[in-house]
Amino acid sequence: MAQLAPSPLRQAIWSYQLGKLTCPNTYIQTDRHTFICTYIHTYIHTYIHTYIHTYIHTYIHTYIHTYIHTYIHTYIYTYIYIHIHIYIHTYKHIQEQRP
Repeated sequence: MAQLAPSPLRQAIWSYQLGKLTCPNTYIQTDRHTFICTYIHTYIHTYIHTYIHTYIHTYIHTYIHTYIHTYIHTYIYTYIYIHIHIYIHTYKHIQEQRP
């Protein structure tokens, strides 16, 4: 079973706890700063990455889909219209040429 990625808050808590365990003497002065910085950095990084990824993916997907859809529809409709038009005129012309 796949594990979910830890949340930014959980990552920050782990960093905070790990820092307290590895260097308790110096960590007393810097623990709050490290916790806040780690949390903010992780949160901002995750948010920006997710936002940019989602935005770019959605924008590109929508743009390409719309462009291709519009292009194909326009092309097909134009193609069909022209060929029907040619067919009708040719048919009329042939009918007019018959005795």
